[in-house]
Amino acid sequence: FVSPFLEVISQTAQAFLPQFYAVPTNGSKAEYTESAYKVANKLLSIGILVGLVMAGLASSIPRFLPQILTNSPLVQAAVRPLALPLFLGALLLAPVAVCEGVLLARRELGFLA
Repeated sequence: FVSPFLEVISQTAQAFLPQFYAVPTNGSKAEYTESAYKVANKLLSIGILVGLVMAGLASSIPRFLPQILTNSPLVQAAVRPLALPLFLGALLLAPVAVCEGVLLARRELGFLA
């Protein structure tokens, strides 16, 4: 549920960052590197914000509306405590997805292998 929203940010990084890591024809390499750093930080901030919203939405279902998932009161009681791990897992997926996109844009594939 959360992954498609964050995968879009990863793909955005893969699409927009490679131009900053190519050999510049005009301007200095430092300017391009600084610009790439700014774009990556902006994408990371957006990713964490989207991850926070999506994690909140995803974890609120088992916490507050478990009847959507099942009719069994026993299962509903068992699902409620899982909201916190679901929230944390979904929230931590955001920086991972963004950093994966940045690594792919930089062609640093050794970390992903």
